[in-house]
Amino acid sequence: MSSAYTALYYPYTRISDPALIRQALFLWDKIEVITPFRESVARFDNHELMEASELVAVPYLPEADEKQLAHEQIIRITSGALPNWFYFRQDRLQTPIYSRKLLDETWDYLEDRGIVRRAGMRGRGEAYLGTHAAALIVMSILAECCAGKVKRTVTDEWGAYAALSRYITVLNGGDYGKGALKCNDILGAVPLTSLNLESIPLKNLLRLRKKELSTGGGIYRNLRHGFLRKVEQHVQDITTNNYTQGQLREIRRQFKEELRSDYEDLALELGVPAKEAFGSKEMAAVVAISAAAASILPVLVGGAVKLAGLVGAGAKYRSARRQILRGHST
Repeated sequence: MSSAYTALYYPYTRISDPALIRQALFLWDKIEVITPFRESVARFDNHELMEASELVAVPYLPEADEKQLAHEQIIRITSGALPNWFYFRQDRLQTPIYSRKLLDETWDYLEDRGIVRRAGMRGRGEAYLGTHAAALIVMSILAECCAGKVKRTVTDEWGAYAALSRYITVLNGGDYGKGALKCNDILGAVPLTSLNLESIPLKNLLRLRKKELSTGGGIYRNLRHGFLRKVEQHVQDITTNNYTQGQLREIRRQFKEELRSDYEDLALELGVPAKEAFGSKEMAAVVAISAAAASILPVLVGGAVKLAGLVGAGAKYRSARRQILRGHST
């Protein structure tokens, strides 16, 4: 797992989750938002949140070769027989996608296949409608094509990971919903200790980020990058080695203590004691794990997968509790 210091957000054209902005301030050099528009990619009433967004959140317009790659991947998984949930129907929940995110020929193809339908102007641009699952799969494919191995995909819509699993399952000729074989990879959430960002005043996170941008502020950037590398090494260790439950507990204990020791000065700079900063708060690293490892690591959804990203662990539960977002164009 190579280190990446830029996050790529999807599926919506604006970030509306304050927790994601807090995470971006601490973790990422920047968080890019896939959008066809060159304008603000966050919307908050809070002044500090908007200031933070302007520091770290930027629009990302997919390049022509990325759209072409997405076009080829979309055709690859939809050229044969598809499950019923892929197809557009008037009586199903419909999710709009702005047309400028993909090539014109991609939309022509999807419309001919009955997967989307032209919706005309929606808000700020022309859009197409598809089922929520199909729209999330399309955006998952586009995000992966844009991110490659140099960015980390992040989302506040947990359904995007379920859609991703469906996409890869279909791609590999699997049957979504059946149990995984021992030789399969499945999508898992690896819990790990993280900085408790909710305990840190937003103004402190902002102050630290501004220091980083000033002369001599590179030390803070190095601390952030070091934290990401340590997290990635920890995730790789516990997902590629066959540890027992007892061994995993010890490895996680050591990891937590190392964070407290290595980042005590950073925690104090942010205005909280290290013990409080690295307390019970956890993140989830969403990664491909073997079916054999699934007996000791939390599994999200079935299906062979090959993506990794970092998301707030709480996003899964918020997403499950709320009704599927309406009125958001992806």
